[in-house]
Amino acid sequence: MIPRHIAEVTALLSTAYPSWKMNEKTVAVYATLLGDIEPNALKAAAAQFCRTSEFPPTVAALVRLAREHQGCGDNSPTPSDAWAEVFGHIRNSGYMERPKWSHPRITRALRVLGGWVDVCSAPPAHLPSNRSRFLEAYAAAEKDDGKRREIQETRDLLQLPRGVSAVGIAKELPE
Repeated sequence: MIPRHIAEVTALLSTAYPSWKMNEKTVAVYATLLGDIEPNALKAAAAQFCRTSEFPPTVAALVRLAREHQGCGDNSPTPSDAWAEVFGHIRNSGYMERPKWSHPRITRALRVLGGWVDVCSAPPAHLPSNRSRFLEAYAAAEKDDGKRREIQETRDLLQLPRGVSAVGIAKELPE
């Protein structure tokens, strides 16, 4: 049985793109590959795609947009907010304190710069370059986290229930 939100999304897509012939196999694949996405984020992604594209979406396009709508779910600070947190501790705490960061990604980005003590005790003239390097390191850590999440989500999707083939088309498998 196709989940209701997947049925609603595929109905929206087939209505918005009338020349696109969506068959049962297509719906089954979409259901398998999009089933782990939060329903409201998926619906918003489909609606946004229909409003901005002349052609039907791929699964990858819907996943990318849905992640934007759900904010990836990790409540991590933006790179600028993360730097503001670090800078606030530089001004208020000093290198002797060990701040508790709001997200582990901040620690990873600081490690690239030599760690908290090095960043905090750097001369004021180094602040602009440290900020730039921190933002780059934080963005790289964010990208790495995204890749790890995609790999794990894909692995989780491939743990299909009995009776569903690897391509997501429901059929009876021999025992």
